[in-house]
Amino acid sequence: MFPDQNNPQGWVNMYNGLQKAALSTRLKIPMIYELMLSMEINNVLELLSSSYIGLGCTRDTLLVENC
Repeated sequence: MFPDQNNPQGWVNMYNGLQKAALSTRLKIPMIYELMLSMEINNVLELLSSSYIGLGCTRDTLLVENC
């Protein structure tokens, strides 16, 4: 999913729209939006990746260690 306009305000508007939709559901669970970039600092971005939050939620230490 990409914003209508590729500028900072366009990204803010897109994310706010997604968050508003997520919070309007019955469970009101906020969402985490992740944008993966292929760059030289990819190893740093992986540390900040929300997929690691999901792995932590599994409470499966072997799975987390193998990733």
